Amino acid sequence: MNKYVIVLVALVLIYGAYSLGQMSSVPAVQTAQISTSTPAVATTTPPVTGTVTSKPVATPAKTPAALAAPAIVNGVYQIYYYSSGFSPKSLVVSAGKSVRFVNKSNTAMRVVTSETRPTSAQYAFSQSKTVGAGGTYNYSFTDLGSFFYMNQNLPKHTGAITVVAQ
Repeated sequence: MNKYVIVLVALVLIYGAYSLGQMSSVPAVQTAQISTSTPAVATTTPPVTGTVTSKPVATPAKTPAALAAPAIVNGVYQIYYYSSGFSPKSLVVSAGKSVRFVNKSNTAMRVVTSETRPTSAQYAFSQSKTVGAGGTYNYSFTDLGSFFYMNQNLPKHTGAITVVAQ
């Protein structure tokens, strides 16, 4: 039994050493091929004369809808509904604050709770009728807690509002 274990360990070590030897030789061959076939850039670029004063231009990063900062207009938080969904997708507001949902898509919007067993406050949050492009829905949050919502006309578009104490 011990002979078999020793033989097995020896085979594993030999195979491992062989594999490491093969792997270490591959990058050297590739590096040599790349360095000999690529011409040097310095020999084909003319020298620069004068003073270069241009600065790199920063490109603003696109903010995912989930992380977009909420807009506040006249003290009212704005959540925009686009054809891709709500933006921002999540929002934290103090109790007593209002949120306006603005439909900026060409599809119908009806904000309703996505809770399977909503509390009375979550149920009251649901919009009573659908609005089209440019339509709005306002709601003032008085109860603390989380309000998960969706567009009833397109349930894959969801969001959440968390109401905290002032």
